[in-house]
Amino acid sequence: MIDPKQEELAERRQTDLDEYLESFERSVRRRGNTEKYVRLLISRIRAVIEGCEFETLGDISADTVEYFLAKL
Repeated sequence: MIDPKQEELAERRQTDLDEYLESFERSVRRRGNTEKYVRLLISRIRAVIEGCEFETLGDISADTVEYFLAKL
């Protein structure tokens, strides 16, 4: 038997990170943050995503992020 929740989770893990980042950016803007703060935050997140070569949610690894940040 296939668990629908497990199937949904597997599909989400394959979703492109750009979709999540765009949604997160909208959320940060709605909270009343300044444009400068939003741009800085999103640019830093993008730098980590690109530096770690993450493409999907399933690619994200705390160890990889820690290693990338330590190299900076």
